[in-house]
Amino acid sequence: MESSELDAKYFCFRAQQRVEKNDFKRAINDFTSALRINPENKDIYLHRAKAKVKCELYLKAIEDFNSYLECNSNNVNAFLDRGDCYLKAGSKEKALKDFNEACLLGSELGREKKEYLESFLKKGETYIKKLSKEINHGTTNPKTYFLRAMAYKNQDGGDYDLEINDFNKFVNYELVINDLNKCIDLDPKYEDAYFERHNAKNILSDRYSKKEIDSDLEKYNSIRFKRVNAENL
Repeated sequence: MESSELDAKYFCFRAQQRVEKNDFKRAINDFTSALRINPENKDIYLHRAKAKVKCELYLKAIEDFNSYLECNSNNVNAFLDRGDCYLKAGSKEKALKDFNEACLLGSELGREKKEYLESFLKKGETYIKKLSKEINHGTTNPKTYFLRAMAYKNQDGGDYDLEINDFNKFVNYELVINDLNKCIDLDPKYEDAYFERHNAKNILSDRYSKKEIDSDLEKYNSIRFKRVNAENL
């Protein structure tokens, strides 16, 4: 056995020890060192992916699951785990595809996750159609536009609490912003619309200036401050 292969095994062994101690960040570093030595060992990608999940690095974990699944397309758990990553990162449609793959490989859990997610997405589509019907009939209720904006945001992504927001690209934030604009036009004091528009513009920061982004947050804080003060009188 060559010394380089021994080194790779050593890093993997130490990484597994660190995983057992919940030291996931350093475990990731060791798996990375092992892959530099032996990039053909796809199992290391799987182990590193699981460590990245523990650190909530969902997009980076998905990259490793992709590398692993290229040569191990019959691993049910890898599809389930990658599907969970897509779901946590915000891409429900991609999660659904992975749960379906697991289902086709005979996974009962994959079938349950697939059916639940299909039901969720169908309800979301029905809700958007209902709101759109009200809007097409000429509603002047700002809440209807706000609710449709939130439905667009939540239908396939847009978790603002995640450290990684790359999956926000799966949401059409221009649709979200357009509905929030209409909501604010109808009610200039609709504070939550300013907050959500600030978040949406921040995600599309290449299209909006810092002044435009910050002004919505300032407006939100101003309206909220006045409301809270009025409530405390």
